[in-house]
Amino acid sequence: MDELEPGCDPIYGEADFYAVVWIDGTEYDNKPANDPWEQQDDISPNWQFSLPVDVARGSIPVGIRIYDEDGLLRGDDDPVDVSPIDGRRVDMDVNLAPCSVSGELSGSCGTTLISEGTSGDDDATIWFKIVVEEPPSAPGLRVQCIHDPIWPGSTDTVTITANALDGALAPRVADNIEIWVDPDGVDPKPADPLVAASGGVTLTHSVGPFAGPTFAYGCRVQDNGLTVWTGWRVVHVGLPSAGFAVPVLYHGPSPSRIDILFIADRDNYAGAGDPAFLDAVRDVILGSYYADSDVGRDLFLRNQDKYNFWIALEMGDAENDCEHDPPDMDHYPFADAGAILHADSLRDCALTSQRVFSTEPTSLGTVLHESGHAPFGLADEYCNERPGGCSSVCDGGYWESYPGANLYEELATCQADAPSLGRTAADCQGFTSQADATSGEDFFTSDPACNDLMVDNLTTQAADIRRIEWMFGECAQARC
Repeated sequence: MDELEPGCDPIYGEADFYAVVWIDGTEYDNKPANDPWEQQDDISPNWQFSLPVDVARGSIPVGIRIYDEDGLLRGDDDPVDVSPIDGRRVDMDVNLAPCSVSGELSGSCGTTLISEGTSGDDDATIWFKIVVEEPPSAPGLRVQCIHDPIWPGSTDTVTITANALDGALAPRVADNIEIWVDPDGVDPKPADPLVAASGGVTLTHSVGPFAGPTFAYGCRVQDNGLTVWTGWRVVHVGLPSAGFAVPVLYHGPSPSRIDILFIADRDNYAGAGDPAFLDAVRDVILGSYYADSDVGRDLFLRNQDKYNFWIALEMGDAENDCEHDPPDMDHYPFADAGAILHADSLRDCALTSQRVFSTEPTSLGTVLHESGHAPFGLADEYCNERPGGCSSVCDGGYWESYPGANLYEELATCQADAPSLGRTAADCQGFTSQADATSGEDFFTSDPACNDLMVDNLTTQAADIRRIEWMFGECAQARC
């Protein structure tokens, strides 16, 4: 986005930009997440907004408006003129198949479009792209895809494996499985080469070595008239030229993605490039975030395009009693959570204030339980005081978070919220935290006392799902 005309805001100084975007009538507003872009007249925020639509619609309306924040309410903010005709909002029609743009602007999808205001007052110029892609999941059809080694060097051959799954994450024989590769990872698009295709359950293909610094790939599954697509994933090759982290599986800009940073435990690994650590990272991504079929956590695989995965070049140390020693997380401001992977036996936990948790890479349920804390903000629900509970302790991390709380400080709040989770007021159970027994603090939840992500690391239940889906929804508004 180009700068406003000089001196346009003598009271508030330079601009505090944010965007309001309409996609097929759904309004997205990333004002709550514009802090990194305050007091700057010229920004390149790389915001991304997304919405699932039915391609059978033919075309949908899209609108973009930019504001300069001046107050708490949008009515106090100044709309910036980015329209090439009358008005300050740029409006377009997007033809879905094949994809093209018409209206106040016209052009091809996947190419940079430019819109500049013409009013002569608070004009700005914006650059953006509109892309239509197949979804990461469809009813009864999933695609699971990973590469190995997860962080390749410039002399490594990379093996990409794509699996076709059904809605229960069991293998499904598909009409076609495809692997696509962009050899330089710069602006990958559908015109880049399809390198392998075959019907069946699994497709494996080896590519490279890549001279680097990046390449990109994506996996597609087609069956019975349905198509699912992982989205393009950019992989860094070798050491980065700057910074403290390597993006090993990058789907898109951080404001629209959940960024997970893997940290090697110095007690168990020789460094960030230790092959054993890289294997652990790969196994965690594939077995947890890209679905652990043993417990059916399909929610994470269905949203696979909303993650970025990184490896920290610095090491950390996980210890019992949550006495973790992570690297300086100020070096990783983009990370929503840092996962210290360790092989020694200890009770894992999350330091939510530091955006860090620990886990053994073979404990796939623990990975997602601790991820429930950070980045998703879920509280523990286990307690031996709960009737029928599966825990022998009551010393977890308990809090009430909104929106989408899974734990409540008041019984009445739990009872009032229970119907929205498909439950009744009678489902609410209370307990007193032994971790803070002096306060007599009581908590309540309607989620079950067993077989729950935040109890015994198993299935995501209604309150868990609501909070996790809320955060994925924030990503769709460039507010991750």
